[in-house]
Amino acid sequence: MQEPIHKILIPIDFSLDAANALWLADRFAKIHDAQVFLLNVVPSENPVEVSSTTTQSMSSKDRSEQAGVELRHFVRSILTRPISESQFLVDCGAAGDCIVHAVIDHEIDLIVMGTKGKDRTTPYWLGSTAAYIMEESPCHVLIVPEKARKIDIKRALCATDLQESDPYRIWKAAQLLKAFSPELSCVHVHSSHNGTFHISMDELKSFLTITIPSIPIKFYEIVGITAWDSLNDFCMQNETDLLVVFKPFQGLLKTLLHRSVSRSLLLQTTVPLLILK
Repeated sequence: MQEPIHKILIPIDFSLDAANALWLADRFAKIHDAQVFLLNVVPSENPVEVSSTTTQSMSSKDRSEQAGVELRHFVRSILTRPISESQFLVDCGAAGDCIVHAVIDHEIDLIVMGTKGKDRTTPYWLGSTAAYIMEESPCHVLIVPEKARKIDIKRALCATDLQESDPYRIWKAAQLLKAFSPELSCVHVHSSHNGTFHISMDELKSFLTITIPSIPIKFYEIVGITAWDSLNDFCMQNETDLLVVFKPFQGLLKTLLHRSVSRSLLLQTTVPLLILK
């Protein structure tokens, strides 16, 4: 049984990060036969900036029409084929609120969005919104960093805190990614910030080996000063294409992905980050 993804939302600010997110979202859409929605949010109190080259004062109707034109042009400049059944959305207001409203209104299953790297200084609204969406979104979220260009998901890593719900959560991630046929790794980081473990790695391995025998999974326990640095290093050393964490966050990940540090986490990530609800 494969985890269904019927509708995907891609917030677009016409940046390179959004282009990376669009490309990877298209891969998910093809595999899951999903409908794609593209959303551009214009700040309601500022002049309309619908692209890096178009800034002017417009009425609400004019800005919607202009943004729609820009969205279609943006898609054509990145993808080699049109996205079937696409819906182009334009909203005005706070980006985070507009994204969450679109998720609810259109019953979205997955958000795919970019976030700028730490060496980027241009204040695109996606860069300041991704951390908010990580916590507030009622659906899955896939964060795509600038460096992740036209990747394929051949190796995925699931971070585990060895909580009681982790076997089911990792099974859920495996079902979602099954069509990509990735090599899947489960990694637990031992650090001074670890809380209480409710299951052992052996118990986790036994459950997953029985429930999803068709998907090969490797299990690792590593020691590190901080969980995020350790996971990031592991991803780079093993050429990982996707890091998966789970929501609601528990144990160490609850501390790791608290909003006060989540923006820093997003600016440092070198691989796409999938947050599963």
